[in-house]
Amino acid sequence: MYDNNYFFDLQELSDNYHNEDSLESMYSIEAAIYRVISKPHQLSKIVERVINEKMHGGADSFHALIEICKVCGNYKDAFKLCKLALERIDNSLLLYTDIIEISTHFENPMRYCGLYLKRVLHSDRTHWNLRLFRVVYELFYTLVENALISGVNYEYYEKAREAAIGMQAFHGVEDGYYAEAQLLILVGKRDEARLRLEDLIFNPYEPEKDASRDLECPKCCRLWITEFKDFYGDKRMTYYVVIKGLRESEAREDELFFTRQKEHLTQQLTHSAESVETEEMFGKIKADYSIDTYNNQNYFEKGKEQNG
Repeated sequence: MYDNNYFFDLQELSDNYHNEDSLESMYSIEAAIYRVISKPHQLSKIVERVINEKMHGGADSFHALIEICKVCGNYKDAFKLCKLALERIDNSLLLYTDIIEISTHFENPMRYCGLYLKRVLHSDRTHWNLRLFRVVYELFYTLVENALISGVNYEYYEKAREAAIGMQAFHGVEDGYYAEAQLLILVGKRDEARLRLEDLIFNPYEPEKDASRDLECPKCCRLWITEFKDFYGDKRMTYYVVIKGLRESEAREDELFFTRQKEHLTQQLTHSAESVETEEMFGKIKADYSIDTYNNQNYFEKGKEQNG
């Protein structure tokens, strides 16, 4: 896959550029980056000079300055830098990714990135990294969403789904499965989305058939709970998804979500007609779906036998 190691230490870079206060002393993108680090309030003036002087620099250097503009919410200057960079550097997937991503912040994204997007879509996808797949997905998802008032644009929908499936090739990352389910929900294919999520969440791990079964997927668990927890009315199933999501969460926001869901579910059961069985039920669920059981090879072997 395409090498994702294109970032570099801006502080180390800044140490190599000392001195003058005048913007006229800038002679390269690298010098401009140092100036932004030392005088961040001058960002717009620095970018203006870079563009007016058509300064030279490598793809990594342009990308670093573009990232600074994005962090500051200055997407117009970020777009101008992308245009300048792509005039000087041919066929940089890094810079194509930047300009497609930035375009999603404007009202008509295709107007800003259409030409470059076409080149990307005709490039060899074995060179795409996860970020490029994600950016292409987000662009087409946005285009599908914006056009929904007139119905589903299936050309954009297929492009978005292709990018989501492309993300699924990256081992240990749930983004592609989550993205595909989100897209299916957006266009009204809720049953298909639910089944895709449940296939990922509930099916036993069969490494020789499908590496995704070994995937931690708190985002997918959260999406299932948000969209489908009432579909079966099965509190036992919901509890399993909550515990799985809580156990696999890394983001604080996800941890808080699953903790609240667990507390709410416990409260529901305690005050329902099932209250007599609540303690026994939770004890059985915890035993059935404890982390030890979930990681026990015998559990997976049993699943293989059931699936033939």
